[in-house]
Amino acid sequence: MMKPTISCALIAMVLVGCATSPDSGGSAQRTNTAVVAVAQTLERQRPPVSVSEALSRAEKYVSEQKIDISKHFVSSAHYVEAGSWTDSSIGKGPYWQVTYKLLQRADGGQHFILVYMGGKVGHIGGL
Repeated sequence: MMKPTISCALIAMVLVGCATSPDSGGSAQRTNTAVVAVAQTLERQRPPVSVSEALSRAEKYVSEQKIDISKHFVSSAHYVEAGSWTDSSIGKGPYWQVTYKLLQRADGGQHFILVYMGGKVGHIGGL
């Protein structure tokens, strides 16, 4: 698990300091709050399912469901802790969203494979 360090806090202060002007009212309070938020983010636990395991489960799901991805590639794997799909008919709680995009640029056509921490896998989108 990644622990926050002094250098992380200093980097956060520098970044936040650039975002606020020293003469604006309450800027010191906003800076301190932002640094605490960054430190709390660094203290989060890793997802119970690793990104490599999520990719493996997504590939297995695509194969089992016979989803045609011959014209697609994996463009991203994004961990989602809150949102509309965290409480759905597919699954509950945080999930990895593995996105397959079309090789040819197009508007739409992506496949989204959702890999939930409890083991469920589902599919949204696609052609």
